[in-house]
Amino acid sequence: MTFAALVTIACAFTPNLAPLGGQHVAPRAAVQQRVAAAPFMRGWQDPWEDGMRNSATREKLETDKSDFDAYMDGTNDSNNQVLVYMSAGLLVFVAVCIVGALA
Repeated sequence: MTFAALVTIACAFTPNLAPLGGQHVAPRAAVQQRVAAAPFMRGWQDPWEDGMRNSATREKLETDKSDFDAYMDGTNDSNNQVLVYMSAGLLVFVAVCIVGALA
């Protein structure tokens, strides 16, 4: 590599130095930082925590299957079949590449 290429790479990864002095970059101290609000923890007596842990009191929503559910089941089955074929093809390809490299 030449010296110019090394300088170009060094300028690309230096945050406060513009390439060859083309732009003026403000120092980090002059850039104002936003302060985000601190997260607020609810504490140990969260009124919703018991409903999430106790499955006896949790309500389960029961619905009937719709046409959309049947369509999605068929779509998932066809997508899974394609994934199986693609995975098998990838394994065969890798095996051929390994055997070819070792031969």
